[in-house]
Amino acid sequence: MLNQARIFNGKDNPVVVLLQHNGQNLADYSAITRVTLATDALLMDSAVNPEWFDWQHQQLSLSLGFAGLTPGKHRATLTSFDPDHPNGFVWSDRFYLSVVA
Repeated sequence: MLNQARIFNGKDNPVVVLLQHNGQNLADYSAITRVTLATDALLMDSAVNPEWFDWQHQQLSLSLGFAGLTPGKHRATLTSFDPDHPNGFVWSDRFYLSVVA
């Protein structure tokens, strides 16, 4: 899984992430009901801002250019939710966002 994303503030550039567990790509994204990406300062949640997250094409696309992230490098935790994981499944707690002004 990609562990770093470059985010351009104020821009529409999406970042594509392939979710992997034990070296295997997630085969079916259709069960996902929610995705969160949490930094120390901000929780980005598909339930609140669905336009920032898209997982309809067997990949996760993050469009965070308008999420209000401050420039710099941020460590984030990427979590998805589905019927088998109603409390969330953490894909990575070492997902880095490199935010450019």
